[in-house]
Amino acid sequence: GSEMCIETGNDCNWQKVGVENIQVIDKSYKATHFLETCNGGSFAVRNSYWIDIGGITRQSRQFVSESVGYVSLQRIID
Repeated sequence: GSEMCIETGNDCNWQKVGVENIQVIDKSYKATHFLETCNGGSFAVRNSYWIDIGGITRQSRQFVSESVGYVSLQRIID
């Protein structure tokens, strides 16, 4: 494929925000919210991940690029 990974030199830190109930379509999940903060010199981004007890990322909000911005994803199948 045309996948490409570019090293940006970001300094990223993770912190546990806490356990939250999230809604994915018609199901409710208890998931731990993690916040990833990345600083890359002239910019900083904050990504969020909600991971359930089984280790499945049920939901995320991640920075893609300056032109795209953030995307939100939800896992809708088990």
